[in-house]
Amino acid sequence: MIEMMNFEGKNILIDGGGRGIGRAAAQVLSQLGARIILLDMKEQDLIEAKTTLQGDHHIIRTFDLSNLDKIALEIKEIAAEVGGIDGFVHCVGLRSYQPLKVLDFSSLQRIMNVNFVSFVEMTRQLMKKGNYNNGLSVVAISSVSSKNGGAGVTAYAASKAAIDGAIRSMAPELAKRGARINSVMPGQTHTEAYDEIIGNSEDPVLKRQYLGLAEPRDIANTIVFLLSDASKMITGAAIPVDGGYFTA
Repeated sequence: MIEMMNFEGKNILIDGGGRGIGRAAAQVLSQLGARIILLDMKEQDLIEAKTTLQGDHHIIRTFDLSNLDKIALEIKEIAAEVGGIDGFVHCVGLRSYQPLKVLDFSSLQRIMNVNFVSFVEMTRQLMKKGNYNNGLSVVAISSVSSKNGGAGVTAYAASKAAIDGAIRSMAPELAKRGARINSVMPGQTHTEAYDEIIGNSEDPVLKRQYLGLAEPRDIANTIVFLLSDASKMITGAAIPVDGGYFTA
C-alpha cells in the first residue's frame, strides 16, 4: 500500500491549484514525491501555494480556463517542458448564487464553460499522443450539489452534475488508452471561498453534514487515493466525501 502511494517521478497537473482543495492536494502530493504543475488565474495565489510545497522542482503557470481555445497550446507547452502527465486534477469551481429569474444566458454559459467545458477540453487535450503517460488518472472536483442542488445554485449544480455525467461516458474511452477518470463530491469544506461566502453566519447545511465541516486536506486525501495505483480498479465513479450529508 505504501508503494502505491509513491509519486516519485510523477507529473501531476492541478488547475485551480492556487487555493483551497487544489492547494491542499498539491501539498500532499509534493510530500509523496510528485512534481506539481499548478494552474490558476491569480499569480499571487500560485506563488504563495508553491512556497507550501515540498521540493523545488514544481511549476506554476497563470491561465484562465475560460479561454477554451487556448487550452490545447497550454497543454502542449506543459508536456514539452515536463514530459507526459501522470495525473490531472480539475479543481476549478466558479460559484454562482443567482435565482432563476436573474440567471441570464451569459452567466450560465460562463459557469458551464469554466467548471465543465474546460474540464472536458483539458482532458481531451491531455489524451493526445505525447501529452500523457500510460496509467494517467484524471480526478475532477464535483459537489454534493450535483445531486441535491438548492435554491439559487442552478448554474453551479448543473455544471457539477455535468461533470459526474460526463465521466461515466469518458471512462470506457479512456480505459482503452490506459487512463482512468473519476470525480469527488465534497460537502461543505473550509476553504477561502467558504469563508468569503459564509463568514460568521450559521451554515444550515452543517445540520445535515453531521460529521462536521471538512478541511481541504480531507478532500485532498481522497484525490490522492484516486490518483494512485491503490485505486487502479476504480473508474467512472463519483465518490462522495460529504461528511454524512447524503445519508442524513
